[in-house]
Amino acid sequence: MIRTDIAILVVRNKKSFNFKVNKNINSFANNWKNNSLDTIRLLINRKEVFSCRVQTVANHPDNRGENDTIQNGKFQVKCFVEPRLFRPRIHGIINTVDMDGQKIDHESMQYEGGYQNGRWLIHSRWSQKTKADTNYAWSLGCFILSSPDLDWLNKHLDSAGANPGDIINGELITI
Repeated sequence: MIRTDIAILVVRNKKSFNFKVNKNINSFANNWKNNSLDTIRLLINRKEVFSCRVQTVANHPDNRGENDTIQNGKFQVKCFVEPRLFRPRIHGIINTVDMDGQKIDHESMQYEGGYQNGRWLIHSRWSQKTKADTNYAWSLGCFILSSPDLDWLNKHLDSAGANPGDIINGELITI
């Protein structure tokens, strides 16, 4: 069901694209600059009920480049999708495109040459390895929140009656 009473606005700080300390190095030790400068806002009945910092630019050293970043414009969120290896109660980013124009479909997937090459999500910085949030948000194109912030986002969605599979309209702007 498309929820017309719930919306998401993501405001990206243009400084987020400047995430490398040394532009010639691609590593965890180098790609932390300007981390989580962006904001995600949850609106219910057009009133902002929640806001927090989020990483929206693909800064993970294993990414294909910042082109996997969601571009400005409309997108949708599918609520409470299958978490797989992520911390439970995550959301899919759907029906949008990344910076190089590749489509992200209704299942949060992108395909290249017949193979899935990514899954775009809203999830936390939780690390299965350390059983804690990482110090920085590492994105392959996903929107990354702290674990407590994702929990708060989910509590607000629960209170609004959002169910798994519900669709929320969103928009991303860069300032």
